[in-house]
Amino acid sequence: MRHQVLASLLIMLLCLSMAGGSSEQTPSTPTNAKAIATGQTIGTIVSAAFNTAFPIIGRIMDLFKKPATTTPPTADKNKKNPPTPAEPTATKTEVQAAVDKAQNDAKKAFKEEMQPTASVAKELAVIQTFGDGSAKANLNLAAIKRLMSETKPDYSKIKTEWTKFNLHMADILTVKKSDIQLVHEVEIQSRLLTLQESRKELMQDITDNIDRAVGSKPDFSKTELESQISAMAALLNGFDSLAAAELGVLQSDIEKLSVWANSPAGGEADFKPKAPDKDLLEIAAAAATESTRVLHKQH
Repeated sequence: MRHQVLASLLIMLLCLSMAGGSSEQTPSTPTNAKAIATGQTIGTIVSAAFNTAFPIIGRIMDLFKKPATTTPPTADKNKKNPPTPAEPTATKTEVQAAVDKAQNDAKKAFKEEMQPTASVAKELAVIQTFGDGSAKANLNLAAIKRLMSETKPDYSKIKTEWTKFNLHMADILTVKKSDIQLVHEVEIQSRLLTLQESRKELMQDITDNIDRAVGSKPDFSKTELESQISAMAALLNGFDSLAAAELGVLQSDIEKLSVWANSPAGGEADFKPKAPDKDLLEIAAAAATESTRVLHKQH
């Protein structure tokens, strides 16, 4: 019985605390303004919000400042109607321990519920890998195009730029199918897998073609190499467009979370996923089509 009362008390005060914290707006202070201007990590915001959502210890412990007093029944009444044994009461120490345990249990459960956010971090890591690699590799493709535009291209220099291209693409080369499947938006995931497969084949064909050019092989085709380089540039552009589309989806998720956090207590949340930008998906689709065309033309 005592534990049921304590549990009810904890739940009631917790609800009152959260409701009060959500409905009251505190004026901005210079410290808040500085924090906003400086910027805070999502982790800092979430952990701070959770840790400050438990101002109930003081309210519960305040109950002990004014202990309830009862008037004992008279002796005559005691003879006729013996008093019912009193319910065992909790001491201040026991309540303090109960409150501490409730907070620790709640924090543990909250952290466990937050663990799936690790998948978002991994998802962003995959997107960042493609973004970083393609940004650097694009510089090498630009240099190769510039060298190819010369009347007599220096294919040894082109090979050097292509070697640098491969170095910048090293991290992308190690991205596995299982890594790409971490991307939760199905269409973006599918197009990433398609572009990744096309990239592998095209890079091998370009390597072979440059080797033939350096060795002055009769079966080398400058037109074919130019087409391959253009297709590779399109693929990198496709990766960039998919990265932008995925970041747009994740940004929408965070924005909806912000709207919900700033809504009145008890407000309904709208966490329906945002559809990726169609124009960005079309860029990726066009890149895949161009790559397929070039590959089929060669074989």
